[in-house]
Amino acid sequence: MQRSVLSSRDRTGAALAVLLVHGALALVLLNASGKVGELPSQAVPIETFDVIEPPPPEPLRPPPPADPARTDEVAEVRPEEEGAAAPPNIRSQATPVVLPEPAVRLPQAPRVVASETPARGAEATQGAALIAGPGTGAGGVGTGTGSGDAGSGTGGGGSGQAPRSPSVIQSTTLTGRDYPRAVLRAWPRGGRTFVAVRVQLDGRATDCKVNRSSGNAVVDQWTCRLVEQQVRFRPATNERGEPYVAWYGYVQAPVNF
Repeated sequence: MQRSVLSSRDRTGAALAVLLVHGALALVLLNASGKVGELPSQAVPIETFDVIEPPPPEPLRPPPPADPARTDEVAEVRPEEEGAAAPPNIRSQATPVVLPEPAVRLPQAPRVVASETPARGAEATQGAALIAGPGTGAGGVGTGTGSGDAGSGTGGGGSGQAPRSPSVIQSTTLTGRDYPRAVLRAWPRGGRTFVAVRVQLDGRATDCKVNRSSGNAVVDQWTCRLVEQQVRFRPATNERGEPYVAWYGYVQAPVNF
């Protein structure tokens, strides 16, 4: 048998040449039959499917209130669901501001001077009383040699006078400047305060009492206080022109600012 003298490279090239020849023959046969370039047509079916919406998430429920009697109870912490809204935040409320009412100070009751020795009199001041005492001195004033008011003689006796009740000195009456503004605003319309005071020998008023209210207790108390502090009177006098302590009814009408 004769051995081939072709190398491996030559054999590979010969094999490729044979393959190319076979491929060319196949193309010639296919072109001759007229089926090259035509692909079988097949209908592609259309697939349909239903879209199912996912169910909505469950609403968040607040945890049950903790028992105030139990201090060791731990509140249940539920994890937040993904995509769920956070609970509403705490909303602060502004503290309301209230305008305070104007402070109206009530007048203090006047101080009454009391005697250290009881059962010696009820007056707050000292002076001559209207009741005749047990002394032996002569009363009245005389210039003649007769025997006084009821006696007979050549001398002239004391002259008598008509008794006089207390009266107000008009220059000391109260005005709107004497009252605080808060008291004037609280004064009822048309309300008058009727008080009774004891007019002393020096013309000052003491022991003020409200006989008829103006409709406001604060107005009445301020009126009593101001009458005792500022209003001055002419004291009452008897037949001999001597002053004595007597009660007087004072009426205070509404005053303006």
